[in-house]
Amino acid sequence: MLQEILAQYSVPESIQERFYSNLNANLYSDTQRDIRHHLSLNGVNFEGREIPISILPTFLNQNEVDRVGVLGGAIRNTLQKILDRFLEESRSSNIHKPLHQFFEPYKKWWKLIENEKRSIDPIQLMRFDTIRTDLCAWKILETNTACPGGTIHCAKIRDAWLMTRLGHSLLKNQSHVDYEIDSKSSFVLHLVKLAQNKSQNKNPNIAVCSYRGSYLNELQSLQNEHKRLVSLGVLSGGNLLVDDIRNIHCDGGVAYIQGKPVSIIYNKIDPLMIDPSGSQAAEIQGWLNVVESEQTDFLNSLGSMYLSEAKRVLALLSDPMWWEYLELDSETQSALQELVPYTRVLPENKTSATTEKFLYDLVLNNQERFVLKADSLTRGAGVYIGKNLNNLEWETAISNTLSTHGVVQSRVETPSRVNVRLSDCTESSLQPFKDFFGIDLFYFGDRFVGPVSRSHSNLVFNVGNGGKESPTLVLQSEKL
Repeated sequence: MLQEILAQYSVPESIQERFYSNLNANLYSDTQRDIRHHLSLNGVNFEGREIPISILPTFLNQNEVDRVGVLGGAIRNTLQKILDRFLEESRSSNIHKPLHQFFEPYKKWWKLIENEKRSIDPIQLMRFDTIRTDLCAWKILETNTACPGGTIHCAKIRDAWLMTRLGHSLLKNQSHVDYEIDSKSSFVLHLVKLAQNKSQNKNPNIAVCSYRGSYLNELQSLQNEHKRLVSLGVLSGGNLLVDDIRNIHCDGGVAYIQGKPVSIIYNKIDPLMIDPSGSQAAEIQGWLNVVESEQTDFLNSLGSMYLSEAKRVLALLSDPMWWEYLELDSETQSALQELVPYTRVLPENKTSATTEKFLYDLVLNNQERFVLKADSLTRGAGVYIGKNLNNLEWETAISNTLSTHGVVQSRVETPSRVNVRLSDCTESSLQPFKDFFGIDLFYFGDRFVGPVSRSHSNLVFNVGNGGKESPTLVLQSEKL
């Protein structure tokens, strides 16, 4: 039945055929120039570097996207249930605490997670990294519930592509759907709405905070967009402040940044850099005080930053043994079965458990079937694709993955397409190349707000490691 349902979802070949038939070196150059000019005017870059853009968009079907968005919403709710159950275990006197055992590598941060006071749901921003196989099946490769990028730049890139001559000609007589993520103001407005509800103030202050210069992508763009919305009268006031968590002062339970009270703090940080009991604790004391404050909320909870962000959470989601403990309904179980590939925490070679020993040997001797991933690294770091490695490299990858508490995941066949670039030999001709691509599904709170896409000539596609942003066009289903 599922395959019959999925078989109806497709993107018309005509629009992709028009891309290839209309494109030449001059149009390619003009398109790239126009996109770069537009992005430059809007201050869009990746931490000071020009963002690589694929001029071949990712085309999707509206019915298919909306269906997967609903299924992903059920999985988001499951992630929140995991975080809630973890806190329930913390309050329980029962010595058997399965989730605490499962997330033992994050013991250093358990007290922070347990002591956080919140008035909003734990996951207010997230992104599923997925791929859509050639058989129209979708698979979630990673959850991103800490500080996923793409909240504003993807919309600006899509706008820039749509304004090109190529964009106008390709979409002639073809209707496409706009989602919240396609608006450059949507995430800022989401932050403002949360802050208004928290503070009961029409013009609240919001902060987006980094730590020690890491993860600065999009921060300035978000601040500029907030200022633009105030200048247009869409927002009547308030500030979006960009700063470092070391500069947070907490007084009477209220966080202050740059002398202004703040209702919501979006932590754009590497959580593993936080040492709550080490020598750095003094420099982030204000931030640590906010954790236990009832006056200021973090956008995403500390549980979402450490636990549901970890790759091992997919091992939990894909294992039916956990579903009973989490009391998941049949619809949620069906969503997990369809979207989450087999994932397990990689066991040690010296394990005495029969099942773990079997899994280790299976991974060691069948590398073409698996991918290894470090548990909490980002931007493609610590990812090893078995079919691309020789035996010695695979053994080294297993050792490295064990040292980072990582996971093994069934390799899902990544879709590819023929993309083009200017020839290395001459700028007057185009050169085709194989381009792998993935689709990212965004959620603001409990709302599915749409897809964006990235592509790469490498199987590990990430803009931080050399990949490209791909403008994403969801085509109206009735037009197919």
